[in-house]
Amino acid sequence: MKKLIILIIICLIPLTGCVIEIDDDLGVKINDKNFNVNIDGLNKVEIGDTRTIEEEFEVKGQKELEVRLDVSGADLSISKTEDNLFKGIIETNIKNLKPKIELKDNRIIIDDNFKYNGLGKYENNWNLKFTNNIPLKLDIDSNASDNGFDFTGMKISKLDIDTNAASTDINFNEKNEEDLDKIKLDINAGDLDIFDIGNANASDINVDVNAGSVDIDFGDKVFKDTEVSIEANASSITIDVPEDVGISIEKENMLSSLSYNSSEFDKVNGRYISKNYDKAKYKIEIELEGGVSSFDIK
Repeated sequence: MKKLIILIIICLIPLTGCVIEIDDDLGVKINDKNFNVNIDGLNKVEIGDTRTIEEEFEVKGQKELEVRLDVSGADLSISKTEDNLFKGIIETNIKNLKPKIELKDNRIIIDDNFKYNGLGKYENNWNLKFTNNIPLKLDIDSNASDNGFDFTGMKISKLDIDTNAASTDINFNEKNEEDLDKIKLDINAGDLDIFDIGNANASDINVDVNAGSVDIDFGDKVFKDTEVSIEANASSITIDVPEDVGISIEKENMLSSLSYNSSEFDKVNGRYISKNYDKAKYKIEIELEGGVSSFDIK
């Protein structure tokens, strides 16, 4: 319950100019002058001069690369590099930020190693580049961050993204040459926009969203049959699918709304089936679950 209250308070801070005080049992204090949040057990943000932290690793016989990334309160950018296994540049004015970036065999662990106790005018920009020469298994946690993930040209075999109170854009502008079995996305109190996810070459896309907004654009084509499973609560979901792909939609909860072009679908045994379904080379099976949400299929 304490975590829930704190999350709600943080989300409401931009909407208020008032002094907010919570009793000492919760350990939360907010004041409008400095716009600070103090939460027991977390680290106070100490601001200093902007500094640059750089790290890079060369390819040394790795056949694949596992990445475990955990970053909060940042402008986080991910893209490819053709020259290194990994190259990262962090520009920050947080004096007590001491991130961990380490490589062991075929596994990179990146952790800001910091629990933020404060909001304010700090600088924390992370520009991370990963090799496009070997398959990547990406496990990303991001909290209260502004994320731009450009996976164009990268060989991704696993993708697991978990965000809280974050804004995230994901791009696949070219076909992923790896077989991506499953994309797992967990979005809490934030928004997610995915462009050209058909290029991800994924068989299974699993989305769990709470109090958020998700926009999934498949682009012009897909390269295989794809299952899309979405569980949403108090959220807005938009899915844009290619015209030449067969679509099947199943909605489990009557408390959620579904918008679609009725002239292009038939209702068969409780499912919504596109008129081109039987003749289409590839098919997208969409399963929608959850409550008090809106689903828009375009």
